[in-house]
Amino acid sequence: MRQYQPYFDLRAMDTVKVDVQFQGFSVARKVCDLAETYELNVAPHNFNGHLSTFQSLHLCAAVSNVRIMESDPDSCPWRDELFTVIPEVRDSYIDIPMTPGWGTELDEAAARKYAWKG
Repeated sequence: MRQYQPYFDLRAMDTVKVDVQFQGFSVARKVCDLAETYELNVAPHNFNGHLSTFQSLHLCAAVSNVRIMESDPDSCPWRDELFTVIPEVRDSYIDIPMTPGWGTELDEAAARKYAWKG
């Protein structure tokens, strides 16, 4: 988290990119909070599957300085089979899930079906 501060001090970015899946939720949240003290907006990086989308949505719900959340609508055709709940985009928005956990679960049978055997 502290690695961001020199860039914040220099005002070297307009929007701060955070990566919940790489940094972890707690650290990503701390980066967002620190960015807010510099009056900077954040944009969660989300170029992964549906679980990442739900994790990024939860971060967006937890902080007040979100500008936009990246999402990858084009992916492998079987991606939707891997999760129990699929994020539903309406008018460029996705509702925050109200179910326990992240809002979706891995379908382990589907994951085994598509597991790399190399």
